[in-house]
Amino acid sequence: MADEVTLMKELGFEKRPILVTIGGSKFGMKLIRNINQVARYYDKELFIIFGVNIKPLSKNVICLPFKNNFLEYLKICKAIITLAGHSTLSEILFYKKPALVYPIANLLEHYQNVQLIKDYIMIGDMENISLIETRNTLNLFFKKLDDYEREIREVKLLVNGAFQAANIISQELSI
Repeated sequence: MADEVTLMKELGFEKRPILVTIGGSKFGMKLIRNINQVARYYDKELFIIFGVNIKPLSKNVICLPFKNNFLEYLKICKAIITLAGHSTLSEILFYKKPALVYPIANLLEHYQNVQLIKDYIMIGDMENISLIETRNTLNLFFKKLDDYEREIREVKLLVNGAFQAANIISQELSI
């Protein structure tokens, strides 16, 4: 994948956007609608709401359908607002992006996922997702964004999974 500067030019952005994605889930639609409504208060930010078909309510919101080059958008973004699915959280860690993550209420996997990386992300409250709470949460997230970015940049990942898998298979075959 190209570097961030090249991708920014290719995708047509002058500043790094805030990526908002809920995957294929219906659970995050209220969150998406709230962000679409309160985004106007953050006119210095550009929000890309990804994977849903809604009308932007302010000029700093772009709504895009799902695209195969989603990871390019993730690579260039300033931060991401998302649900707590395993794949997205893995991508956040790999690309070292500050994140505001909302676990779906009563979904044990989501709560486990955020607990594993709670030191590197801000956890939103999906059960209390009013417009006011969404705005208050965004205010706090943007206030602490530099801290979250610093924390996640320090994460050390072992990216030799193929090597580790080959060693495990080799060991099993030797028995």
